[in-house]
Amino acid sequence: MVSIVALSLPLAGSPGWGQDAAQQQDTQQQAQAENAKPQPKNIKEWVSVNRSRKSAVKGAVVGAIAGALLFGAKGKNPLVGAAAGAVAGGVAGYLIGHHNDTVYYSRDQAIQMAGYKPSDGYVLKIQDVRFDPETIKPGEKATMHIRYLVIGPDPKETIKINCYRGIKYQDKYLTGEQATLKVPHGGGVVESTAEFTLPAEAPVGTYTAEAQMEDEGGRMNQSGTSPLYIAS
Repeated sequence: MVSIVALSLPLAGSPGWGQDAAQQQDTQQQAQAENAKPQPKNIKEWVSVNRSRKSAVKGAVVGAIAGALLFGAKGKNPLVGAAAGAVAGGVAGYLIGHHNDTVYYSRDQAIQMAGYKPSDGYVLKIQDVRFDPETIKPGEKATMHIRYLVIGPDPKETIKINCYRGIKYQDKYLTGEQATLKVPHGGGVVESTAEFTLPAEAPVGTYTAEAQMEDEGGRMNQSGTSPLYIAS
């Protein structure tokens, strides 16, 4: 007696074949589409794209941060201004938390530091970009510090600065935001901070903080970077 074994193979056009093949094809097409997209050249481009497409990007930035820096009355110490706004979080769970902006030096002091002359017009310099602490573990928090000097020719002017900041890993941006800062009395030296929380599953390695600053009039533009080390 001969036993006949029937083999059931999915055929092209059958439900089983169609679902698996279609899913694989969709995945490949999505990957090709992502690779074909123009990659952002800087944090400003990344933030701008994700803000305009917030409904399509899960966990992306959904609002801009509005910050305000307030100087004290003449002869008094500068006050600390807390940036306010709405951020839902960052891609892949990288969350942006507490913000703070502190005026460390007045316009007159900034002029002395920079050797500024009225003929220089508008001056913007990022003096320092750093993380505190510089090395953390997945799931922990780190604060990004950006200290910058800005001076305008008019001591009565309130200078508006757009600050774009974020974190990237292996040339891929993970999270970012925009903060609009108002510096009264023609400028000063300001330190802006933002607290980042990395997810527990964040891979170990070297990350990069990127900051880009420009005034609303397009007269000044500065950028800076700093490493952030994630240890096991």
